[in-house]
Amino acid sequence: RALASQCHALLLDAHEYVRDAELTSIFSALPRSGVVKLHLLHVVLTIPNVARLAAAIAQSPALRVVHLHNLELEDAGIVILCRALLDNQRITDLTLSQSHFIFIPQSKAANDDGSDGTGSAASAGLDLVAARALRKLLVEHSSLMMVDFRGTRLGMLGVAAVASAIRYNSHRLIGVNIQQTGLNATGAGEIADALLGSGLLHLDLSGNPGVGDEGAQALGWALSRDDDGVRLKELDLSGCDLTDLGATYLAEALDINRQLHHLLLLDNLRVTGDGVEEFLRVLQQDGEYSNMEIGSIELTRPPIEHTERRPGGYHHHDHKASKRLVTMIDAMDELLE
Repeated sequence: RALASQCHALLLDAHEYVRDAELTSIFSALPRSGVVKLHLLHVVLTIPNVARLAAAIAQSPALRVVHLHNLELEDAGIVILCRALLDNQRITDLTLSQSHFIFIPQSKAANDDGSDGTGSAASAGLDLVAARALRKLLVEHSSLMMVDFRGTRLGMLGVAAVASAIRYNSHRLIGVNIQQTGLNATGAGEIADALLGSGLLHLDLSGNPGVGDEGAQALGWALSRDDDGVRLKELDLSGCDLTDLGATYLAEALDINRQLHHLLLLDNLRVTGDGVEEFLRVLQQDGEYSNMEIGSIELTRPPIEHTERRPGGYHHHDHKASKRLVTMIDAMDELLE
């Protein structure tokens, strides 16, 4: 009854102890309600109720924000929800955080050391069918503006799906959060390549120590390609295990890039005063910056029409490695299609 009248936002979490039958009733009433924001936090869903939730999302004309957190969805559940979200072209904000459940046999889980390796918790992610469904949703949805996958293990195919969205979604997508998703340097390279010519403004890659200096190099290269239309305004690389080398790659990119206004590098404990000095040098040459703290850089400066490149361009970039990466990205994108 409340849903059918004045409910604007619906939040259900584990503390509500919502029974299965009650969830069925709520999901059935949702399409007839005026609910704009739906938040499900650590709610245990049976397979039939995943299907009912998907149907409710697809058929709710007022719904704009969908926040699904810690739902322990398997690949099939991800597929069902992606198809439902694509059916509802009014949704603008999607959060699917810590919501991909992967069964790992005890023998493999016991050997997992948090690094990489097939079958481990660190390397597992979406399967091919789920990744294809995610790619289709993110590329084709005409109203999505912000997507947040923090804490969800995307894996290689999931990251490729997100990169495709950044590259090909020409509608309204402006913000992507893949914080703490197990992203590594290769994945960061895919994301960096996808930024060229995209309309993305906000990107959060924080909490992924696998990005490292190699990932920072790829991102720095993309940011330095000012003639390729990288429009990014905000980039968070906190907790990505950067060193002074990675900080230097990014600082040199800022020497060319005039679009990025907010760069966060918190919790990169191996960045020393030498790395901070690189940013100070670049920003002081600009003559204007708002503030600087150890491990955090916030930059404010007016855009200019033209920036001269240094002789030889961005000299740290390995062009052969870039060509190999682009070939790999194209192959991955073809696989997802």
